Amino acid sequence: MSVSKVKLGIIGVCVIAIALAVAAISSDSGDSSQSKDTAQHPQAGIDETALSFASAGSKTPDQEGEEQVEGSSHPPRIITNHERVVKHEALPCTGTKDPVNFEVFSLGPAFAGLAFAGTSRRCDPGTPSWGWPNNYVDYLYGKCAIPEGATGCAPPLQVQSWPACQRSMDEYSFGGSPLPHRKLSPLGEAEVVEFTMPSNRIEVYTGATTIVLYGDMRIARKALPSLRPQKPGAPPAKHANELRGKSVDGLPAPNKGSTEGDLPCQS
Repeated sequence: MSVSKVKLGIIGVCVIAIALAVAAISSDSGDSSQSKDTAQHPQAGIDETALSFASAGSKTPDQEGEEQVEGSSHPPRIITNHERVVKHEALPCTGTKDPVNFEVFSLGPAFAGLAFAGTSRRCDPGTPSWGWPNNYVDYLYGKCAIPEGATGCAPPLQVQSWPACQRSMDEYSFGGSPLPHRKLSPLGEAEVVEFTMPSNRIEVYTGATTIVLYGDMRIARKALPSLRPQKPGAPPAKHANELRGKSVDGLPAPNKGSTEGDLPCQS
């Protein structure tokens, strides 16, 4: 095989790998856009279809195939949430009316003139074996104008809470090198990092939770000191008055192993 063909093959593999990484990491920020229904009825923001498979056309757990092999037409095997739970790789999925089994944060009923506009709850009961299982509560702030012909839009500010065992800074690397980022001032003892690829966002690592802020980064940076935990053991909030309470003076440090991707989801 010629040297030029080898180089082209390496480039092709790199392009595919980058595309997969971008699709996996950025999918969560696109799932929480306000629909026309949510925009008209801000408090009706709960995503009742959240407990669905990560991508359309995914096989159900009882139709699992084999691992996808290069050159094979077989779809990738779907790993169920139960299988990941057994291996301590995930938390059991909870519904939109169930108490959340990890700590959830918000900005209270409003921030900087942006009122609480709804909630999205997503937990994937099945994902491809190489996939990143989504599991988060997303609080939306402010309204957005839906472009003509579109079905939704991204609100000015989103505050997502994930179990740190299912989302950590260790996920963001390519070829052994970390994706572009910069560390911001700590929030108490919590670590704060701003990323520019594959999507603009700020992540806060505290305790056993990873908090992710999407939207206008200028507003997101100012919002950091106003982050506050939701009442423990509560379902995802549906109304602004469920998010009342004082913001805390700083946040605790991330649990040992959480930022390195070594934190088990269950002890």
